Amino acid sequence: EMRVPAESQQDMLLQIMQKGSEAIDAARRPTWSFLERLYSEDIFQRRALLAGMEVFMDTYYEDLQCDVPKLPSIVTEEILPALGDKAGLLSSEDVARLRAKAKHEEEQ
Repeated sequence: EMRVPAESQQDMLLQIMQKGSEAIDAARRPTWSFLERLYSEDIFQRRALLAGMEVFMDTYYEDLQCDVPKLPSIVTEEILPALGDKAGLLSSEDVARLRAKAKHEEEQ
């Protein structure tokens, strides 16, 4: 049984999100599937996912978008469906809020 210390999980989530977002198209989907499995198989604590996603959106998103112009569509069309719609790890309200943040940042 694999467990990652709780204090390391957010940093690991942020690294996976960054590296996955910067990856070529073909490499991103397996990254999001891997991320989904970390939470659905309780390797990472599910309750920490939303907090980590909010840190990503509030702290890293804007700078990362300079390097990855497709980031808004990556978040709204790949990451959020993988973690929310398909896996149910994020509520529909959380997905809507994160999607709105991504679209808001895209417009700025």
